[in-house]
Amino acid sequence: MKYVLVTGANRGLGLGICREILKRDESLGVILGTRDQMKGLSAVESLKTENVMWEERIRHVSMDVADEESVRGAASSLAIDEVKLHAIINNAAVGIDLAWSGPPTADVARATLSTNFWGVVNVVKHFRALLDINDGSGRIINITSGAGQTNMCKMSSERRDEFLKDGLTLDELSCLVENFCQTYEQNVGVVELPALVNGWWLQAYGFSKACLNMLTRIQAQSFPEVQVNCCTPGFVATDMVVGYVGNTKLKSVEEGTKTPVWLCLEGPGSSGLLFGNDLRQLNYEDEYV
Repeated sequence: MKYVLVTGANRGLGLGICREILKRDESLGVILGTRDQMKGLSAVESLKTENVMWEERIRHVSMDVADEESVRGAASSLAIDEVKLHAIINNAAVGIDLAWSGPPTADVARATLSTNFWGVVNVVKHFRALLDINDGSGRIINITSGAGQTNMCKMSSERRDEFLKDGLTLDELSCLVENFCQTYEQNVGVVELPALVNGWWLQAYGFSKACLNMLTRIQAQSFPEVQVNCCTPGFVATDMVVGYVGNTKLKSVEEGTKTPVWLCLEGPGSSGLLFGNDLRQLNYEDEYV
């Protein structure tokens, strides 16, 4: 049996994605990747309780995606068991400086990028070898957000051009990430954030997702044997949006799983693309509507 690894899978969208895969493809199992072992094991038991027929198709692995050694160890444990992956779904994310999250602090940018960007780098680096690239398998799906496109629209045209240049490398993107983090740290408490400083729109969550979008393109170019795409599931009612008081209607978790599960089980047959929650292909630099 091949598996789908889903990070951040103990609740919300990640758990919902696992549930939908179990429902829709009996040939696949799921591996719930979670930072908190107890919460992860509890999520596993909740799925098994929903359907006893799923029991043999569910595994768990503990890892903190922001900690490369933790990710390396998790991947090694699955390799020892000769686990083969159909897909990796990078869902784990944090939203520390969202509008309803409270005032930002100097450490917000690096903490956000550590999970939302570097976490994906770590997971793909150490789990890619477990992907089975035969029979249409070999998928990497990065869960992004319309906030990434919004951030890109609000940064300067010069910064946007740096992001969108042909042949952007991971090293070059890493330099942009570092420049953003330094600018963010230097301006917390100096200007009211978010604000446009040094060409950056200083909102860390949106920036991290803009970086994830560009990372998707880099991974697609670097790993041509794998289908690598990203998607924004929409504004989904999860713990991340607790405190939101705006007028946007929140989508259910089930609605939010539509595109990532499609990319996992079916997909466009090509790489480096961004999709909305209605399976519509989007442009990286256009604000998500």
